[in-house]
Amino acid sequence: AVTDEEVECFVSAAPVESDGKIDVTKFIQWIGRASKVKWTAQVWLQSLPVHILIAQALRVPASECHFEYVRRLDETVLRDLLIAAKLEGLFKMLWKGLEELRMQEVSSATELNKTFKTEALYQAVYGSLSNFYGGLSG
Repeated sequence: AVTDEEVECFVSAAPVESDGKIDVTKFIQWIGRASKVKWTAQVWLQSLPVHILIAQALRVPASECHFEYVRRLDETVLRDLLIAAKLEGLFKMLWKGLEELRMQEVSSATELNKTFKTEALYQAVYGSLSNFYGGLSG
């Protein structure tokens, strides 16, 4: 049997949404993973909404593309934003991540797919059944 203390400990470590609520579906998935993983500080930290605090510290304007805004941050601005949010200890890690992000040309797989659609010199089409049954030699 599980004690009340164990349940309380388990729930307190569950992933929390940005609005402070626990999504039941994600919680159930998390329980499945958590029951197979030994508790570690790293796993616990992954369950915390630290990414939300960092995103808020970056002060991305609502009207702007997040991808482009973050890519344009320079070293001084990033450092100043993190200092203002009392997160300056994360600077080196975020700066390294930002340098890697700048190497990306597009923000998502959908955008990357559009690139292939517009740059392709040919279009793949399905052949007829006679082509299929004809094999490679025709």
